Amino acid sequence: MQNYTEISENQTLRDSRSLLLNNDKTAMSNSSGESFPTQNLQIGMFCYRTDEKKLYQLMDNMPTWKLVVDMSGDGAKVA
Repeated sequence: MQNYTEISENQTLRDSRSLLLNNDKTAMSNSSGESFPTQNLQIGMFCYRTDEKKLYQLMDNMPTWKLVVDMSGDGAKVA
C-alpha cells in the first residue's frame, strides 16, 4: 500500500484520522506495490515489491533503492 499523506499542523485530529490510518497501513505494509513509491520519500524507508517478492530500502534521494531481502526463490536470501 502506497498511500502516505503529509498532515499539516493546522489539521485537527478529527479531520486527519483517515489520513493517519492510511499512513499507518502504508508503514505496516512497507510501502508495498508493483512499483517504487515516487512521492513523500524518506531515506531509510522500505518498499516491498509485490511483483518481484523483494524488499528494498531507500538509500538516498536520487532515489537509489538497495535490495535487502529476496523472497522470490525457495528460501529468503538476505542481500
